[in-house]
Amino acid sequence: MVLGWADLSHWFALGMMIPPLAWYIAMDVWAEARVRRPFDAAEGRLCTECGYSLRGLGDDGDCPECGTAFHAWLDQRRWGRVGMVWRPYDQALTDDLEEGATGS
Repeated sequence: MVLGWADLSHWFALGMMIPPLAWYIAMDVWAEARVRRPFDAAEGRLCTECGYSLRGLGDDGDCPECGTAFHAWLDQRRWGRVGMVWRPYDQALTDDLEEGATGS
């Protein structure tokens, strides 16, 4: 039995989708490691220009690394536009877990 183009076309189409899908997954993993972890560690307070952690520096000022002016509320809006919204852990859940661990 000889397979024609119609029999192989769906495999060809699937083969053409795998490399872009693999690239998308690789970029997502890279973004998670390169951007999301430092963003969460800085509690959503990264310089929008250089990525320096602004945690603990107040709501307004200049980035110590690059000198770019920052405003906490404006920077959060900018990060939000690219899908970077800081999601702090649920404090009530954390408190419940700590109470359960200490037995108090």
